[in-house]
Amino acid sequence: MNSKECGGVVSRTPEKDKAMAIIRLDDEATAEALNTLRSHPDILSAQHFRL
Repeated sequence: MNSKECGGVVSRTPEKDKAMAIIRLDDEATAEALNTLRSHPDILSAQHFRL
């Protein structure tokens, strides 16, 4: 993903090794980007929703 495909905010939790990210993806990148995120071993959950 490049800067045109996503933008977001990362929030650190009290534990050093955990973080929550909210990432906005454009509609064309959504399926591929979500599959990439879901297959990453350090990502627990990736969800898609429309605003």
